Amino acid sequence: MKIEARGVAYRVAGAAVLSGIDFAAAEGETALLIGPNGAGKTTLLRILSLLLAPSAGEVFYDGSSAALSAPLLRRRISFLPQKPVLLNGSVSANLLFPLRLRSGAGREKAAREWLSEVGLEGKADQNALTLSGGEAQRLALARALVYRPEAILLDEPFLNLDPLSEGIVERIIARLQGEKRTIVLCLHDLERGFAFADSVSLIESGRIVRKGRRDAFLPATVSQARFLGVQNLFPGTVGDEWFESGGMRLRVASELSGPAWAGVGSEEIIISLAPLASSARNVLPGTVVSLREKGKLVEVEVRAGPSFLVLVTRESVEELKLEPGAPVYLAIKTSSILVIPA
Repeated sequence: MKIEARGVAYRVAGAAVLSGIDFAAAEGETALLIGPNGAGKTTLLRILSLLLAPSAGEVFYDGSSAALSAPLLRRRISFLPQKPVLLNGSVSANLLFPLRLRSGAGREKAAREWLSEVGLEGKADQNALTLSGGEAQRLALARALVYRPEAILLDEPFLNLDPLSEGIVERIIARLQGEKRTIVLCLHDLERGFAFADSVSLIESGRIVRKGRRDAFLPATVSQARFLGVQNLFPGTVGDEWFESGGMRLRVASELSGPAWAGVGSEEIIISLAPLASSARNVLPGTVVSLREKGKLVEVEVRAGPSFLVLVTRESVEELKLEPGAPVYLAIKTSSILVIPA
């Protein structure tokens, strides 16, 4: 099932929430929507889910205007909001509710299977309103999928979940992808979102400002680079495939010339105690300034002219004996450096 928005706009009390949105999720594709808070992501999801009528433009499913067959289409798609809305009844009754609105046999069997899928098989008779937050989100997801919708729109499905619930939701999304269902996914967790995505659309101030295939999705501005988590950003000038910023000089793969920014992800930099014999064209001597734990990794600040942030494993910190004041070298591949016009 292909989903499209063409020229979609939405206004509230005269103020534009969305403007000129052109968006598409191909059949069987996972399309990721990203953007800062208040950018309009949830509003777009609600419009694509046919729960909200656009002020202008149209939504299309499989090339046909959704406005002409919205009641029938709603039976073929599913929308999971950020906050689960459950019925005051048993867990089982919540799962059976969408099935009773549709014809077909095997309702109880389908409900039992999905209770097991989301790890709630022992809570079938419990009142759904007494579930924990993670359990409620898992039940809401099961209810959204129990009738096998062809397209699923998910708004922050990992929000406030415990590790157990996160793993279950990840497994279910991977299963849906294996079944080639069309998924539109809105996530703030960019690392997780990009792992799932086939295509990415970045929304800022109600407009899609950047879109493309996941592997080719690159920021076009410094603000986009910062939003996407590029931590090492330096102003300077570029020309003849060299970037200069203060006393730092980097070999880059860019045909730009003039004022620019250079950016490199903290995970793209290799840190060592001596210059490495490698394909990296940029090797900078530096000194460790500080170390800070970031989950299972360690963020090392290194002054090599300007300061760089480098992500390494705890094992690397121990093996290299990294500590403040330690002399090190940074290796950066030319292909890892993003050059953005100033």
